[in-house]
Amino acid sequence: MTYYVSNSGSDAHSGRSPAHAWRTIARVDRAALRPGDHVLFRGGEHFDDSTLGPQVSGRPGAPIVYGSYGGGRALLPLGVYLRGVSALTFENLSISAPANGVLGSGLGPPDDGITIAHDVISNVGQFGIESADSGDAGWRIENNLLERTGNSGMYLEGESFLVTGNGILDTGLDGAIPYGRHGIYLKAIKATVTYNTITGFSSTGVSVRYRDSVIEHNVIDGGQIGIAWFQYDTLPGTSYWRENCILDTSQADIWVSTAGAPGGRVLESFVITGNALGANTEHYLELAQIPGTYTVRDNRLGARTCDRDGWGVSG
Repeated sequence: MTYYVSNSGSDAHSGRSPAHAWRTIARVDRAALRPGDHVLFRGGEHFDDSTLGPQVSGRPGAPIVYGSYGGGRALLPLGVYLRGVSALTFENLSISAPANGVLGSGLGPPDDGITIAHDVISNVGQFGIESADSGDAGWRIENNLLERTGNSGMYLEGESFLVTGNGILDTGLDGAIPYGRHGIYLKAIKATVTYNTITGFSSTGVSVRYRDSVIEHNVIDGGQIGIAWFQYDTLPGTSYWRENCILDTSQADIWVSTAGAPGGRVLESFVITGNALGANTEHYLELAQIPGTYTVRDNRLGARTCDRDGWGVSG
C-alpha cells in the first residue's frame, strides 16, 4: 500500500491517494504500516510538525519506504529518529535538523537493515547520520549528499555498514565541540566505505576504530588527516585501505596511532596499497610500530589532483 502526505491534505483522510493525502508526520507515525508499504511526502513541501519517528518495522526484502512524490524532494526540517526498528528505507528526501539529521538512538533494541539513499542531509547541528548502538547492523548509506554539519558527517557504530557513493562536504563546523569532528567517525566492525567524496572536514576524513574495515576508491580532500586508526577494538583483524586519493591534509594522509587509544596497543593489521597521496606537509604515511603486519606498496606520493572518474591521480 502507498500512502501520501501533503500540506493540503487532512489527517482525517485515508492517505491512499494524492487527492486523499494525510497532512502531518504525526499521522504517519501512528499509522498501522506493514512491510512493503510506501509513505510518500509531496516534493517541495515542508513537514515540520514533528520529527519523523517510525514505530513499525519492515522485513528483509519488504522494507517500509519513506520518500517523496511529485517534483523534487520533500523537506523534513526536524529530522528522522529511529528506535528499535528495522528494514526501513529513506530515499529522495531533504533532511535537516537542529541536532541530528537521521538518528539511530541507541535506546532499546538495535536498528537493523536501515537504508538511507539519494537524500540531501544538510544544515544539521550535530551528526548528519548517527547510528548510536553497537548492535546496529546492515545499514546501507548510498548516493546521498551530506553537507554543513556541526559535528561529524556520519557517526556509525555497529557492524557490516556499507557507505558508498556519497558526497560528504563541509563537516565539523561547530568549533565549540571539544573533540575531533570527522567526515566519517567509523566505530563499526566490518564496515565498507567506498566511492565517496569527503571534503572540508575538521579532523579526519575517515576515523576508524574497529576491525576489518575496507576503505577503497574514495576522494578525501582538505582536513588534518585523510584516514586514521585509533584502537578501540579488543580483537584483531585486517583493514584494507586501497586506491584512495587523499589531498591537502595538514598532518598526514594515512595515520596509524597508538597515542590515546582506549583499546591499548594496536591489534589490527593493515593492507595499504595503490593510494594516491598528496599531503601538504609531505607526511604521507605516519604508521606506528605495531605487533601486527603492514602491507604497504604501490602508493603514489606527491599527487596534486584526483581523477574522480578513474579514482586515480593526475599531475
